[in-house]
Amino acid sequence: MQIDLKSDFTLDDLLCVLEEQELQRSGFYTRREWGKILGVSGYKVSKLLHLAKDKGILNVTRHRRESIDGTIRPVQVYAFDVEKVNEDGA
Repeated sequence: MQIDLKSDFTLDDLLCVLEEQELQRSGFYTRREWGKILGVSGYKVSKLLHLAKDKGILNVTRHRRESIDGTIRPVQVYAFDVEKVNEDGA
């Protein structure tokens, strides 16, 4: 999955796009996976995640992922809570 946004998109721009695609995705991705999906640097992803956390719309949990050496381990994954944005008007 790739999300196509202008290069200087904001958190609000991202939330609008995610709301449109909500039924088409699982939602929880690692920081690196979000970077690939959005086509942005790790710095930009970190900034977006911190903004979402500050607004109270970031869900954080752990999912099991397979690493390069084949080891399965729990890693932190993130999802933007688009439904909460709609309820709270954040």
